[in-house]
Parts: sequence; C-alpha cells; structure tokens
Amino acid sequence: RREIEKLGYKKNFTIYDGTDQKTLIKECIKILQINDKEITEQEIMGKISKAKDNMQSADSYYREHESNFREKKIAEVYKMYQKRLKENNALDFDDLIFKTVELFKKNPETLEFYQRKFQYIMVDEYQDTSKAQYELIKILAKEHQNICVVGDDDQSIYGWRGADIRNILEFEKDYDDVHVVKLEQNYRSTQIILDAANTVISNNIERKRKRLWSEKKDGELIKIQVAQDEIEESDFVADMIAKISREQNRSYKDFAVLYRANAQSRSVEDALNRSQIPYNIYGGTKFYERKEIKDLIAYLRVIQNPQDDISIKRIINVPRRGIGLRTIEKIEDRASLKQESIYSVLIDIETNSEISTKARNSISEFVDNVIGTLRTMREVYPVSKLIEKVIESIDYYGYIDELYKGDKEEAEERKDNVKEFISVAMEFEQNSEEKDLETFLTGVALTSESSEEEEIDKVSLMTIHTSKGLEFPVVFIVGMEDGLFPIARAVRSMSDSEIEE
Repeated sequence: RREIEKLGYKKNFTIYDGTDQKTLIKECIKILQINDKEITEQEIMGKISKAKDNMQSADSYYREHESNFREKKIAEVYKMYQKRLKENNALDFDDLIFKTVELFKKNPETLEFYQRKFQYIMVDEYQDTSKAQYELIKILAKEHQNICVVGDDDQSIYGWRGADIRNILEFEKDYDDVHVVKLEQNYRSTQIILDAANTVISNNIERKRKRLWSEKKDGELIKIQVAQDEIEESDFVADMIAKISREQNRSYKDFAVLYRANAQSRSVEDALNRSQIPYNIYGGTKFYERKEIKDLIAYLRVIQNPQDDISIKRIINVPRRGIGLRTIEKIEDRASLKQESIYSVLIDIETNSEISTKARNSISEFVDNVIGTLRTMREVYPVSKLIEKVIESIDYYGYIDELYKGDKEEAEERKDNVKEFISVAMEFEQNSEEKDLETFLTGVALTSESSEEEEIDKVSLMTIHTSKGLEFPVVFIVGMEDGLFPIARAVRSMSDSEIEE
C-alpha cells in the first residue's frame, strides 16, 4: 500500500474478496457477451487466479492462448477484469503478491529498500507456496541470502490451489550453503498411525526421504470396516459414535468424519440424524461472509474509496431507497460511456434526464446526506463509532427487522452479528498502532475465519483438505474406495506428481 502509487493505483485501494471478484467477472462476461453457461464465472476466476499464481499477466495469458477459442475468451475476461479493477482502485487477493513482485521488478530502488529492511526471512508451510510467493521470497532474500524455511513435502496437498512442491524439493538448488534439519519425531500421533502413514507415503517418488517416529508406542489399532454401500457405511459410523461415546464417556466433539468430496456428507448426515447425533459441517457461512457484515463493510469501503463500483452497487439500494435495477443499469451505462466511476455519475445525477425525478432525489439523498456526511465523519470518529454512525444514518437495525419480519429470532441473530462487528472494530482500536479506517479495512480483508468455529458438542464433518492441522481422539474416514479416493475424474486428468499429492 505504501508504494502502490508507483503502479498507478491510489493508496486507499480496496481489497476485493471472492464475492466481489465474482460480481466483477459476471459484469465482464456480460459486456463481452460470453455465454456463462458454457464458460462459468467460477471457471474464469480459477483460471485468472492460477495465472496470477504463475506470475502471468493478462497480456501474456492472451498471447499464449490466442489460438484456442475457449481460452482466448477467458483471456479477454482477464484483460477486462484487470482494467475494471484498476478503474475501481481495487486489487484482489492474488494481486497483493503479484503486484508486489511487479513493483520490485519495475523499481530496483524500492526493492533495495525492502531488501535492507528485511535482512532475515522465515517462511512456514513452504511446501504450500505458489510460484508468485516463491518469486517474492527469492527476490527479497537475494541480497543477504539469510532465509529459513520450514515445510514438509509429504504434506503438500494444495497443488490444485497453486502450490508448487518443486519450491521445497529444489530449495538446495536455489540457495548456496543450505543446512537441512530433519524433524522426524512426531509428538501428536501414536507409532501405529505413523507406521501406516510411512507405508503409504513411501510409494511417492517425488519426496525427500524421511521416516516419522514417536515415543507413543501404545494406541488403538486402525480398524477397517467393509460395507456394501454408503448407507451401510454411514449407519456403521453412526452406531460406532453412539457406542464409543456411551462406553468411553466421550463427548460428540471428540469425533470427526472425513471424506474426499463434500457430496459424500449427505449419507453420513442422514445416518447421524436417524441416530439423533448432533453434527457440524465445517465450512458453513463465515462471519465476514454474512450479508449484514458485507453490507457494513461495503459502506466503509465506499467511505474510504468512492471509486469502488462493486461496493457502491451493493449498498446503493440497501436499505431500500427506490433505486431499481433498471436505474442502476442506466447509471452503469453512463459511467462506462464517460469512462468514469459510478460515484462520479451519482454526484452529477441531477443532470441525468434518463433517470426519473424520484430516483434522482433518492440518489442525491444517498450521495449527499449518507455517503457525503459519513465521509466527513471518517476523519473525526474512531472506526467503531463510524460503524455506529453508518447503522444510525441508514437505520440498519430497522432494515434487518423489515427483512426478517417473519423470523424474529433470525433478526436478533443478525443484529448480534452487527454488534460483534462493532466489537471487532473496538478490539482493532485497542490493539493496532494505526487506528484509521484504511488499516481496519485491510485487516478485515486479510482476516482468516478458519479459527472461529464455535466450540460446541457436535460431531465434526469435513473434507480431508479441511482437516489438515486439526486433531480428534476418534476419526472415521469414509469412501475409501477406488474412484472415490482419489476421485476417478481427477486421476484421469492428473500428472504422476498430482496423483502422488
């Protein structure tokens, strides 16, 4: 953020999350008249993210795929998406590293400053680094060569998300005078579990040789249960959970059921419901993804960066102001024609005869008395108070009551989420050196919600990937059969190294 102006952005740029990206990509698809049934926004998002992970710009991606009709269409979206991001003064998550590497390559004096600033570099989970992360680390460490990385090639499971296992396997080739320390003693698992893990992983060819051991020699044997189908398998799991919890006096939260794909949870859920065993599926709606929180964040983003078209469109009719979709489309068309931000068009709305008088009045009220007033408060109030002022000025609690008038309990829960968001801001004010709105929004954008699962007495259901780093006293792995683990369609399109993963 400190140096971003050297790449043509303003320092108050917004960081777009996955939902914002999807919205922007949908707009690009519509403008380019691409059939979203044939090429979905999800596929395009994945391709753009992978390109950025590989440090491939939109122009480079276009040149590489010019002769392939489908990929060329994706490349066109990528180019327009980047253009629109810049117009909105926004970056997505992948840009945070991509643009930093670009900045260092284009500005040697800036790179030298940060090489002097960060003379010792430590990296955890190195096996999960992408090419972009690898380049950032390497360019920073090049001057002093003081780098320590920690990782385990046997735990590389995120190749599908851009991780490149070669980064750790070829570390000794990238740096001089490397000292390797093997940490083979395991303090979490019993030797029985480690022996099974060692046996399975020893079949991999692309790995650094190691053998895990533990001082915990005793422990339960790994049991294999053969079932006729997923219903019988799920019933067995439910029966065993009931039996073990009764006989060993275990809580339900001691149990986890793991599977390869989310769709496999259905039969397990049915069996647990039949046995009246409470369960929790990891990966529900996370705090910062809830509607009311995203609404308030969008207001704060616009207060900070009015050029953020995605956030403007989210809040322009929240709460309802009588500004319909057709009106918003006309405003977008005008902004596109004049090559201005939506906010610029809104400020000048009185001169726009295409918009009805009623809508113009609502927009003027929104721009002057809501956003305009709140933007002046930004310099006066701390973030928590500013959020309260946003809620008050738009009567957001009243909006929640209206939205969920048939479900009072749901409305109260949503209000509690809003109050929790104010608490987040208060915590930020207590703990952060920089207490401005810009720093708060950056922190919110980068916050991981993975650690905020409630501590409740329920069986945990999750994918194998989600379970990484967690531990439970009793674990069931379902669907351990050919074609399901690994998934058949994935194996057919995978390289040998991907199959090893």
